[in-house]
Amino acid sequence: MTDQRPKSDSDAYKKAFGRDVGKLVSGTLVAQVIGFLAYPVITRLFAPSVYGIFAVFLSLVSIITIISCLRYEQAIFLPKDDRDGGAVFHVCLSLVISVSLLCIPIFLVLGDGLCELLDEPSLKIWLLLIPLAVFIDGTYMALRFWNTRQRRFGTQATTQALQSVSGAGLKIGFGLLGKIGTGSLIVGQVIGNALGAIILAYQAIRLDSKTLRDSLSFSRIKEQVVRYKKFPLIDTWSMLFHNLSWQLPVFLLAGFFSPGVAGLYALGHSVIQTPLSLIGGSIGQVFLQRASDAKRNGTVGLLIEDVVELMLLLSLVPLALLMVYGGDVFALVFGNEWFEAGVYVQILAIWAVIWFISYPIGNATSILEIQECRFKYTIANLVTRFAALTIGGYFQSVYLAMALFAFFGILTYGYLFHAIFFYSEASFRKILYNTRKMLMFIISMMAVLIILLYVFNVHFYIVLAISVAIAMGYYWTLYHSNEKIHSYFPI
Repeated sequence: MTDQRPKSDSDAYKKAFGRDVGKLVSGTLVAQVIGFLAYPVITRLFAPSVYGIFAVFLSLVSIITIISCLRYEQAIFLPKDDRDGGAVFHVCLSLVISVSLLCIPIFLVLGDGLCELLDEPSLKIWLLLIPLAVFIDGTYMALRFWNTRQRRFGTQATTQALQSVSGAGLKIGFGLLGKIGTGSLIVGQVIGNALGAIILAYQAIRLDSKTLRDSLSFSRIKEQVVRYKKFPLIDTWSMLFHNLSWQLPVFLLAGFFSPGVAGLYALGHSVIQTPLSLIGGSIGQVFLQRASDAKRNGTVGLLIEDVVELMLLLSLVPLALLMVYGGDVFALVFGNEWFEAGVYVQILAIWAVIWFISYPIGNATSILEIQECRFKYTIANLVTRFAALTIGGYFQSVYLAMALFAFFGILTYGYLFHAIFFYSEASFRKILYNTRKMLMFIISMMAVLIILLYVFNVHFYIVLAISVAIAMGYYWTLYHSNEKIHSYFPI
Protein backbone atom coordinates (compact mmCIF):
# COMPACT_ATOMS: atom_id res chain seq x y z
CA MET A 1 0.00 0.00 0.00
CA THR A 2 1.40 3.37 -0.99
CA ASP A 3 1.77 5.90 1.77
CA GLN A 4 0.07 9.05 0.50
CA ARG A 5 -0.80 12.32 2.18
CA PRO A 6 -4.48 13.20 2.41
CA LYS A 7 -5.43 15.81 -0.13
CA SER A 8 -5.71 18.57 2.47
CA ASP A 9 -2.26 17.72 3.85
CA SER A 10 -0.84 17.59 0.34
CA ASP A 11 -2.28 21.00 -0.49
CA ALA A 12 -0.89 22.45 2.73
CA TYR A 13 2.50 20.91 1.98
CA LYS A 14 2.55 22.42 -1.50
CA LYS A 15 1.55 25.83 -0.17
CA ALA A 16 4.25 25.70 2.52
CA PHE A 17 6.82 24.61 -0.04
CA GLY A 18 5.75 27.44 -2.33
CA ARG A 19 6.08 29.96 0.50
CA ASP A 20 9.56 28.68 1.36
CA VAL A 21 10.73 28.85 -2.24
CA GLY A 22 9.13 32.28 -2.60
CA LYS A 23 11.02 33.61 0.41
CA LEU A 24 14.37 32.36 -0.88
CA VAL A 25 13.76 33.52 -4.45
CA SER A 26 12.59 36.95 -3.24
CA GLY A 27 15.77 37.39 -1.18
CA THR A 28 17.95 36.33 -4.09
CA LEU A 29 16.01 38.56 -6.49
CA VAL A 30 16.27 41.65 -4.26
CA ALA A 31 19.99 41.04 -3.64
CA GLN A 32 20.79 40.59 -7.33
CA VAL A 33 18.66 43.53 -8.48
CA ILE A 34 20.32 45.84 -5.95
CA GLY A 35 23.76 44.63 -6.95
CA PHE A 36 22.92 45.03 -10.64
CA LEU A 37 21.57 48.57 -10.19
CA ALA A 38 24.69 49.54 -8.24
CA TYR A 39 27.02 48.62 -11.11
CA PRO A 40 26.56 51.84 -13.16
CA VAL A 41 27.47 53.92 -10.09
CA ILE A 42 30.40 51.76 -8.99
CA THR A 43 31.90 51.64 -12.49
CA ARG A 44 31.87 55.43 -12.68
CA LEU A 45 33.70 55.69 -9.36
CA PHE A 46 36.29 52.92 -9.78
CA ALA A 47 38.60 52.30 -12.75
CA PRO A 48 38.76 48.91 -14.52
CA SER A 49 42.23 48.25 -13.09
CA VAL A 50 40.90 48.75 -9.53
CA TYR A 51 37.92 46.52 -10.26
CA GLY A 52 40.28 43.91 -11.71
CA ILE A 53 42.32 43.66 -8.51
CA PHE A 54 39.06 43.42 -6.58
CA ALA A 55 37.96 40.59 -8.91
CA VAL A 56 41.24 38.74 -8.23
CA PHE A 57 40.61 39.08 -4.48
CA LEU A 58 37.05 37.77 -4.82
CA SER A 59 38.20 34.86 -6.98
CA LEU A 60 40.81 33.80 -4.44
CA VAL A 61 38.28 34.00 -1.61
CA SER A 62 35.67 32.10 -3.65
CA ILE A 63 37.99 29.21 -4.50
CA ILE A 64 39.07 28.75 -0.89
CA THR A 65 35.62 29.28 0.63
CA ILE A 66 33.88 26.70 -1.54
CA ILE A 67 36.12 23.97 -0.07
CA SER A 68 36.56 25.47 3.40
CA CYS A 69 33.99 23.04 4.87
CA LEU A 70 35.21 20.16 2.66
CA ARG A 71 31.59 20.03 1.44
CA TYR A 72 30.36 18.80 4.84
CA GLU A 73 27.89 21.73 4.78
CA GLN A 74 25.88 19.69 2.27
CA ALA A 75 25.46 17.00 4.93
CA ILE A 76 23.94 19.34 7.55
CA PHE A 77 20.53 18.60 6.00
CA LEU A 78 20.79 14.83 6.11
CA PRO A 79 20.65 13.50 9.71
CA LYS A 80 17.19 12.98 11.18
CA ASP A 81 18.32 14.04 14.65
CA ASP A 82 19.05 17.77 15.05
CA ARG A 83 21.93 16.91 17.36
CA ASP A 84 23.60 14.92 14.58
CA GLY A 85 22.97 17.83 12.20
CA GLY A 86 24.49 20.11 14.83
CA ALA A 87 27.54 17.84 15.03
CA VAL A 88 28.05 18.23 11.27
CA PHE A 89 27.65 21.99 11.71
CA HIS A 90 30.42 21.98 14.34
CA VAL A 91 32.63 20.03 11.92
CA CYS A 92 32.06 22.76 9.33
CA LEU A 93 32.95 25.55 11.75
CA SER A 94 36.11 23.73 12.85
CA LEU A 95 37.19 23.25 9.25
CA VAL A 96 36.48 26.89 8.36
CA ILE A 97 38.61 28.10 11.28
CA SER A 98 41.43 25.71 10.34
CA VAL A 99 41.41 26.69 6.66
CA SER A 100 41.27 30.40 7.53
CA LEU A 101 44.27 30.09 9.87
CA LEU A 102 46.16 28.09 7.25
CA CYS A 103 45.65 30.92 4.77
CA ILE A 104 47.67 33.34 6.93
CA PRO A 105 51.14 31.76 6.42
CA ILE A 106 50.32 30.87 2.81
CA PHE A 107 49.60 34.46 1.79
CA LEU A 108 52.43 35.82 3.91
CA VAL A 109 54.81 33.62 1.91
CA LEU A 110 53.17 33.81 -1.52
CA GLY A 111 51.86 37.37 -1.34
CA ASP A 112 54.96 39.01 -2.81
CA GLY A 113 54.99 36.63 -5.79
CA LEU A 114 51.34 37.24 -6.56
CA CYS A 115 51.77 41.02 -6.32
CA GLU A 116 54.78 40.84 -8.62
CA LEU A 117 52.85 38.72 -11.12
CA LEU A 118 50.05 41.30 -11.24
CA ASP A 119 52.49 44.22 -11.04
CA GLU A 120 50.44 45.57 -8.13
CA PRO A 121 52.62 45.90 -4.98
CA SER A 122 49.80 47.70 -3.16
CA LEU A 123 47.73 44.50 -3.25
CA LYS A 124 49.86 42.77 -0.61
CA ILE A 125 48.22 44.43 2.38
CA TRP A 126 44.77 43.43 1.13
CA LEU A 127 45.83 39.81 0.63
CA LEU A 128 46.08 39.66 4.41
CA LEU A 129 42.30 40.15 4.51
CA ILE A 130 41.74 36.88 2.60
CA PRO A 131 41.85 34.70 5.77
CA LEU A 132 39.24 36.96 7.40
CA ALA A 133 37.07 36.94 4.25
CA VAL A 134 37.29 33.14 4.01
CA PHE A 135 36.32 32.83 7.68
CA ILE A 136 33.32 35.14 7.22
CA ASP A 137 32.10 33.55 3.98
CA GLY A 138 32.74 29.98 5.16
CA THR A 139 30.91 30.62 8.43
CA TYR A 140 28.02 32.22 6.55
CA MET A 141 27.85 29.19 4.25
CA ALA A 142 27.63 26.76 7.19
CA LEU A 143 25.08 28.96 8.99
CA ARG A 144 22.99 29.24 5.84
CA PHE A 145 22.69 25.45 5.60
CA TRP A 146 21.93 25.17 9.34
CA ASN A 147 19.20 27.82 9.10
CA THR A 148 17.79 26.09 6.03
CA ARG A 149 17.59 22.86 8.05
CA GLN A 150 15.59 24.84 10.61
CA ARG A 151 13.38 26.27 7.82
CA ARG A 152 14.25 29.91 8.56
CA PHE A 153 13.88 30.97 4.96
CA GLY A 154 12.66 34.45 5.79
CA THR A 155 15.81 35.20 7.78
CA GLN A 156 17.98 34.01 4.91
CA ALA A 157 16.11 36.19 2.44
CA THR A 158 16.64 39.18 4.75
CA THR A 159 20.38 38.53 5.10
CA GLN A 160 20.83 38.22 1.34
CA ALA A 161 19.16 41.56 0.76
CA LEU A 162 21.08 43.17 3.65
CA GLN A 163 24.42 41.91 2.34
CA SER A 164 23.72 43.35 -1.09
CA VAL A 165 22.46 46.72 0.21
CA SER A 166 25.28 47.21 2.73
CA GLY A 167 28.02 46.00 0.39
CA ALA A 168 26.89 48.18 -2.50
CA GLY A 169 26.21 51.15 -0.21
CA LEU A 170 29.65 50.99 1.39
CA LYS A 171 31.43 50.75 -1.96
CA ILE A 172 29.52 53.72 -3.36
CA GLY A 173 29.97 55.66 -0.13
CA PHE A 174 33.74 55.12 -0.11
CA GLY A 175 33.88 56.13 -3.77
CA LEU A 176 31.92 59.34 -3.22
CA LEU A 177 34.31 60.22 -0.38
CA GLY A 178 37.20 59.98 -2.83
CA LYS A 179 38.43 56.59 -1.60
CA ILE A 180 38.65 55.01 -5.05
CA GLY A 181 41.28 52.35 -4.42
CA THR A 182 40.91 48.58 -4.34
CA GLY A 183 40.63 48.62 -0.56
CA SER A 184 37.28 50.40 -0.68
CA LEU A 185 35.74 47.64 -2.79
CA ILE A 186 37.29 44.89 -0.66
CA VAL A 187 36.33 46.41 2.69
CA GLY A 188 32.78 47.09 1.49
CA GLN A 189 32.42 43.48 0.35
CA VAL A 190 33.86 42.00 3.55
CA ILE A 191 31.71 44.17 5.87
CA GLY A 192 28.55 43.46 3.86
CA ASN A 193 29.13 39.71 4.03
CA ALA A 194 29.99 39.90 7.73
CA LEU A 195 26.63 41.51 8.54
CA GLY A 196 24.81 38.57 6.98
CA ALA A 197 26.90 36.06 8.94
CA ILE A 198 26.29 37.95 12.20
CA ILE A 199 22.50 37.89 11.73
CA LEU A 200 22.41 34.15 11.01
CA ALA A 201 24.78 33.47 13.93
CA TYR A 202 22.56 35.49 16.27
CA GLN A 203 19.51 33.50 15.17
CA ALA A 204 21.31 30.18 15.67
CA ILE A 205 22.57 31.17 19.14
CA ARG A 206 19.20 32.58 20.23
CA LEU A 207 17.07 29.67 19.02
CA ASP A 208 19.34 26.64 18.84
CA SER A 209 21.92 27.07 21.60
CA LYS A 210 20.73 24.01 23.58
CA THR A 211 20.72 21.76 20.50
CA LEU A 212 24.16 22.95 19.45
CA ARG A 213 25.54 22.46 22.97
CA ASP A 214 24.12 18.93 23.12
CA SER A 215 25.70 18.12 19.76
CA LEU A 216 29.20 19.02 21.04
CA SER A 217 30.21 15.43 21.65
CA PHE A 218 33.48 14.02 20.31
CA SER A 219 31.96 10.60 19.66
CA ARG A 220 28.93 12.10 17.90
CA ILE A 221 31.10 14.40 15.76
CA LYS A 222 33.44 11.52 14.85
CA GLU A 223 30.46 9.38 13.88
CA GLN A 224 29.13 12.05 11.50
CA VAL A 225 32.58 12.70 9.99
CA VAL A 226 32.89 9.01 9.12
CA ARG A 227 29.28 8.67 8.03
CA TYR A 228 29.52 11.48 5.46
CA LYS A 229 33.14 10.97 4.41
CA LYS A 230 32.22 10.83 0.72
CA PHE A 231 31.60 14.57 0.73
CA PRO A 232 35.26 15.54 1.34
CA LEU A 233 36.69 12.57 -0.55
CA ILE A 234 34.66 12.96 -3.76
CA ASP A 235 32.49 16.06 -3.89
CA THR A 236 35.21 18.48 -2.76
CA TRP A 237 37.40 17.79 -5.78
CA SER A 238 34.56 18.07 -8.26
CA MET A 239 33.45 21.40 -6.77
CA LEU A 240 37.03 22.69 -6.60
CA PHE A 241 37.64 22.00 -10.29
CA HIS A 242 34.26 23.48 -11.23
CA ASN A 243 34.82 26.68 -9.26
CA LEU A 244 38.43 26.97 -10.41
CA SER A 245 37.31 26.82 -14.05
CA TRP A 246 35.03 29.83 -13.43
CA GLN A 247 37.64 31.87 -11.54
CA LEU A 248 40.57 30.99 -13.80
CA PRO A 249 39.95 33.73 -16.43
CA VAL A 250 40.37 36.54 -13.88
CA PHE A 251 43.79 35.24 -12.76
CA LEU A 252 45.12 34.53 -16.24
CA LEU A 253 43.83 37.76 -17.80
CA ALA A 254 45.38 39.76 -14.96
CA GLY A 255 48.66 37.86 -15.31
CA PHE A 256 48.97 37.78 -19.11
CA PHE A 257 47.55 41.24 -19.78
CA SER A 258 46.71 43.54 -16.86
CA PRO A 259 44.34 43.92 -13.89
CA GLY A 260 42.36 46.35 -16.06
CA VAL A 261 41.61 43.62 -18.61
CA ALA A 262 40.62 41.29 -15.78
CA GLY A 263 38.29 43.99 -14.46
CA LEU A 264 36.67 44.47 -17.86
CA TYR A 265 36.09 40.73 -18.18
CA ALA A 266 34.77 40.47 -14.60
CA LEU A 267 32.18 43.19 -15.18
CA GLY A 268 31.07 41.78 -18.54
CA HIS A 269 30.77 38.30 -17.09
CA SER A 270 28.79 39.57 -14.08
CA VAL A 271 26.38 41.56 -16.25
CA ILE A 272 25.40 38.56 -18.37
CA GLN A 273 25.60 36.05 -15.52
CA THR A 274 23.35 37.88 -13.01
CA PRO A 275 20.05 37.90 -14.95
CA LEU A 276 20.71 34.60 -16.73
CA SER A 277 21.54 32.73 -13.52
CA LEU A 278 18.46 34.17 -11.80
CA ILE A 279 16.13 33.02 -14.59
CA GLY A 280 18.03 29.77 -15.12
CA GLY A 281 17.97 29.03 -11.40
CA SER A 282 14.19 29.54 -11.22
CA ILE A 283 13.62 27.24 -14.18
CA GLY A 284 16.13 24.77 -12.75
CA GLN A 285 14.16 24.47 -9.50
CA VAL A 286 11.00 23.58 -11.43
CA PHE A 287 12.97 21.26 -13.71
CA LEU A 288 14.37 19.27 -10.77
CA GLN A 289 10.89 18.94 -9.26
CA ARG A 290 9.57 17.47 -12.51
CA ALA A 291 12.61 15.49 -13.66
CA SER A 292 12.36 12.69 -11.07
CA ASP A 293 8.72 12.00 -11.95
CA ALA A 294 9.51 12.28 -15.65
CA LYS A 295 12.26 9.68 -15.32
CA ARG A 296 9.90 7.23 -13.64
CA ASN A 297 7.33 7.87 -16.38
CA GLY A 298 9.88 7.55 -19.16
CA THR A 299 9.33 11.15 -20.33
CA VAL A 300 12.52 12.85 -19.12
CA GLY A 301 13.64 13.29 -22.72
CA LEU A 302 10.49 15.25 -23.54
CA LEU A 303 11.00 17.40 -20.45
CA ILE A 304 14.58 18.21 -21.48
CA GLU A 305 13.41 19.13 -24.98
CA ASP A 306 10.84 21.51 -23.51
CA VAL A 307 13.35 23.16 -21.17
CA VAL A 308 16.04 23.62 -23.84
CA GLU A 309 13.46 25.11 -26.21
CA LEU A 310 12.26 27.45 -23.45
CA MET A 311 15.80 28.59 -22.63
CA LEU A 312 16.46 29.36 -26.30
CA LEU A 313 13.26 31.36 -26.59
CA LEU A 314 14.17 33.43 -23.53
CA SER A 315 17.86 34.10 -24.15
CA LEU A 316 18.52 34.55 -27.85
CA VAL A 317 17.00 38.02 -28.36
CA PRO A 318 18.91 39.95 -25.65
CA LEU A 319 22.19 38.14 -26.35
CA ALA A 320 21.76 38.66 -30.11
CA LEU A 321 21.33 42.40 -29.45
CA LEU A 322 24.50 42.43 -27.33
CA MET A 323 26.32 40.71 -30.20
CA VAL A 324 25.44 43.64 -32.46
CA TYR A 325 26.41 46.55 -30.19
CA GLY A 326 27.54 45.27 -26.78
CA GLY A 327 30.40 47.77 -26.58
CA ASP A 328 28.14 50.77 -27.15
CA VAL A 329 25.61 49.56 -24.57
CA PHE A 330 28.30 49.10 -21.93
CA ALA A 331 29.76 52.53 -22.64
CA LEU A 332 26.29 54.08 -22.27
CA VAL A 333 25.37 52.25 -19.04
CA PHE A 334 28.70 51.91 -17.25
CA GLY A 335 30.82 54.69 -18.72
CA ASN A 336 33.21 55.00 -21.66
CA GLU A 337 36.03 53.23 -19.81
CA TRP A 338 34.00 50.03 -19.93
CA PHE A 339 33.43 49.89 -23.70
CA GLU A 340 35.83 46.95 -24.04
CA ALA A 341 33.85 44.93 -21.49
CA GLY A 342 30.92 45.09 -23.91
CA VAL A 343 33.16 43.94 -26.76
CA TYR A 344 34.14 40.89 -24.69
CA VAL A 345 30.43 40.17 -24.20
CA GLN A 346 29.91 40.41 -27.98
CA ILE A 347 32.54 37.71 -28.46
CA LEU A 348 31.17 35.52 -25.66
CA ALA A 349 27.46 35.91 -26.53
CA ILE A 350 26.99 32.56 -28.30
CA TRP A 351 28.82 30.77 -25.48
CA ALA A 352 26.54 32.59 -23.00
CA VAL A 353 23.45 31.16 -24.70
CA ILE A 354 24.88 27.63 -24.43
CA TRP A 355 25.83 28.21 -20.78
CA PHE A 356 22.33 29.53 -20.03
CA ILE A 357 20.77 26.39 -21.49
CA SER A 358 23.08 24.19 -19.42
CA TYR A 359 22.12 25.94 -16.16
CA PRO A 360 18.97 23.88 -15.51
CA ILE A 361 19.55 20.74 -17.59
CA GLY A 362 23.11 20.23 -16.30
CA ASN A 363 21.45 18.83 -13.16
CA ALA A 364 19.98 16.07 -15.31
CA THR A 365 23.29 14.19 -14.94
CA SER A 366 22.22 13.30 -11.39
CA ILE A 367 18.71 12.30 -12.44
CA LEU A 368 20.11 10.17 -15.27
CA GLU A 369 22.89 8.82 -12.99
CA ILE A 370 25.68 9.86 -15.36
CA GLN A 371 27.75 11.87 -12.87
CA GLU A 372 30.94 10.61 -14.50
CA CYS A 373 30.02 12.57 -17.64
CA ARG A 374 29.61 15.72 -15.55
CA PHE A 375 33.02 15.14 -13.96
CA LYS A 376 34.68 14.63 -17.37
CA TYR A 377 33.04 17.83 -18.59
CA THR A 378 34.31 19.73 -15.54
CA ILE A 379 37.91 18.58 -16.13
CA ALA A 380 37.69 19.31 -19.88
CA ASN A 381 36.24 22.76 -19.15
CA LEU A 382 39.10 23.61 -16.79
CA VAL A 383 41.81 22.37 -19.16
CA THR A 384 40.41 24.02 -22.30
CA ARG A 385 39.84 27.37 -20.57
CA PHE A 386 43.42 27.33 -19.35
CA ALA A 387 44.60 26.50 -22.89
CA ALA A 388 42.44 29.21 -24.51
CA LEU A 389 43.61 31.98 -22.21
CA THR A 390 47.23 30.84 -22.31
CA ILE A 391 47.26 30.87 -26.13
CA GLY A 392 45.69 34.33 -26.13
CA GLY A 393 48.25 35.48 -23.57
CA TYR A 394 51.15 34.04 -25.60
CA PHE A 395 50.06 36.03 -28.66
CA GLN A 396 49.14 39.03 -26.48
CA SER A 397 45.63 39.16 -27.95
CA VAL A 398 42.76 39.40 -25.52
CA TYR A 399 40.28 39.04 -28.40
CA LEU A 400 41.90 35.73 -29.38
CA ALA A 401 41.70 34.62 -25.75
CA MET A 402 37.99 35.46 -25.58
CA ALA A 403 37.26 33.80 -28.94
CA LEU A 404 39.05 30.58 -27.97
CA PHE A 405 37.38 30.69 -24.55
CA ALA A 406 33.97 30.79 -26.26
CA PHE A 407 34.91 28.17 -28.88
CA PHE A 408 36.26 25.62 -26.40
CA GLY A 409 33.36 26.35 -24.05
CA ILE A 410 30.85 25.52 -26.79
CA LEU A 411 32.72 22.26 -27.49
CA THR A 412 32.76 21.14 -23.85
CA TYR A 413 29.11 22.04 -23.36
CA GLY A 414 28.43 20.16 -26.59
CA TYR A 415 29.89 17.02 -24.99
CA LEU A 416 27.71 17.49 -21.90
CA PHE A 417 24.58 18.07 -23.99
CA HIS A 418 25.37 15.03 -26.17
CA ALA A 419 25.58 12.81 -23.07
CA ILE A 420 22.35 14.19 -21.57
CA PHE A 421 20.45 13.94 -24.87
CA PHE A 422 21.78 10.42 -25.52
CA TYR A 423 20.85 8.95 -22.14
CA SER A 424 17.50 10.76 -21.95
CA GLU A 425 16.63 10.02 -25.59
CA ALA A 426 15.86 13.68 -26.24
CA SER A 427 15.90 14.96 -29.82
CA PHE A 428 17.95 18.01 -30.78
CA ARG A 429 16.43 17.97 -34.27
CA LYS A 430 12.97 18.37 -32.76
CA ILE A 431 14.16 21.45 -30.83
CA LEU A 432 15.62 23.00 -33.98
CA TYR A 433 12.38 22.32 -35.86
CA ASN A 434 10.22 23.86 -33.12
CA THR A 435 12.40 26.98 -32.88
CA ARG A 436 13.14 27.43 -36.61
CA LYS A 437 10.84 30.46 -36.97
CA MET A 438 12.37 32.17 -33.96
CA LEU A 439 15.91 31.50 -35.24
CA MET A 440 15.02 33.06 -38.61
CA PHE A 441 13.54 36.06 -36.81
CA ILE A 442 16.75 36.50 -34.77
CA ILE A 443 18.96 36.32 -37.86
CA SER A 444 16.75 38.79 -39.75
CA MET A 445 16.65 41.18 -36.79
CA MET A 446 20.44 41.14 -36.43
CA ALA A 447 20.91 41.74 -40.16
CA VAL A 448 18.55 44.73 -40.13
CA LEU A 449 20.21 46.28 -37.05
CA ILE A 450 23.72 45.79 -38.46
CA ILE A 451 22.71 47.45 -41.73
CA LEU A 452 21.10 50.38 -39.91
CA LEU A 453 24.06 50.85 -37.58
CA TYR A 454 27.05 50.21 -39.80
CA VAL A 455 25.85 50.73 -43.41
CA PHE A 456 23.41 53.63 -43.08
CA ASN A 457 25.14 55.01 -39.93
CA VAL A 458 21.85 55.52 -38.10
CA HIS A 459 22.47 57.04 -34.67
CA PHE A 460 23.04 54.41 -31.98
CA TYR A 461 20.27 55.76 -29.75
CA ILE A 462 17.71 55.34 -32.55
CA VAL A 463 18.87 51.77 -33.23
CA LEU A 464 18.78 51.05 -29.49
CA ALA A 465 15.20 52.38 -29.26
CA ILE A 466 14.17 50.17 -32.18
CA SER A 467 15.86 47.18 -30.52
CA VAL A 468 14.08 47.76 -27.20
CA ALA A 469 10.74 48.02 -28.99
CA ILE A 470 11.43 44.79 -30.90
CA ALA A 471 12.48 42.98 -27.71
CA MET A 472 9.39 44.15 -25.78
CA GLY A 473 7.11 43.10 -28.63
CA TYR A 474 8.86 39.74 -28.89
CA TYR A 475 8.50 38.91 -25.18
CA TRP A 476 4.89 40.14 -25.06
CA THR A 477 4.03 37.88 -27.99
CA LEU A 478 6.01 35.00 -26.53
CA TYR A 479 4.29 35.18 -23.15
CA HIS A 480 0.80 35.34 -24.64
CA SER A 481 1.35 32.59 -27.22
CA ASN A 482 3.66 30.02 -25.65
CA GLU A 483 2.30 27.58 -23.06
CA LYS A 484 5.78 26.61 -21.85
CA ILE A 485 6.30 30.14 -20.53
CA HIS A 486 3.11 29.89 -18.44
CA SER A 487 4.21 26.49 -17.15
CA TYR A 488 7.43 27.83 -15.66
CA PHE A 489 6.42 31.44 -14.97
CA PRO A 490 2.74 31.37 -13.90
CA ILE A 491 2.43 35.14 -13.46
